[in-house]
Amino acid sequence: MKLKLQGAALMLLSLFVGCNKETLSPQPAHEEPPRLAVTHWTRTTELFMEYSKLVAGKTSHAAIHFTELGSFKPLTEGKVRVQLTAADGTSETFSTEGPSRPGIFGVDLHPKHTGTYTLLVRLDSARVADAHELGPLTVYRDAAQAAAAPEQPAGEGIAFLKEQQWTMDFATEEVKERVLRESITVPRRGSPAARR
Repeated sequence: MKLKLQGAALMLLSLFVGCNKETLSPQPAHEEPPRLAVTHWTRTTELFMEYSKLVAGKTSHAAIHFTELGSFKPLTEGKVRVQLTAADGTSETFSTEGPSRPGIFGVDLHPKHTGTYTLLVRLDSARVADAHELGPLTVYRDAAQAAAAPEQPAGEGIAFLKEQQWTMDFATEEVKERVLRESITVPRRGSPAARR
């Protein structure tokens, strides 16, 4: 009797495992489009923006960091609008009414159609009104197409988050070609040599 019960238990166990074979097999990971980052300056603000490559019909959350160049401190109020404009002049606009944290404006981008767009980010606040033209941007058909698209090679650098910069006296400036002086004028104090 004991042997029959053990056999029945093993049979039930094998049936249970067999019925749940599909749920026990590993599921494919959800494919996310690669993330992008861009830094851009105007005369009044610095923009640092992180977002996923855009896929038509999908939402990508953009974290837009705004620094006021006069003080190099985060902007604490204002409305941010992200505008995608197609070659035929049609556009989609996505916006937020204020920062989620000082300097950081979260905007959900949800483009409807694939294609190449011009990306523009506008800031309107009581103290600063500014616009950053960020050039062409592609909206892909799906995440696989976005992942397969070639990317600009990332340069070498040192991670230094805007949140860290904002806590100290710190400034950034765009690298540009400049003329270096061959010599500089500095003050000097002299005294006559001692006589022998």
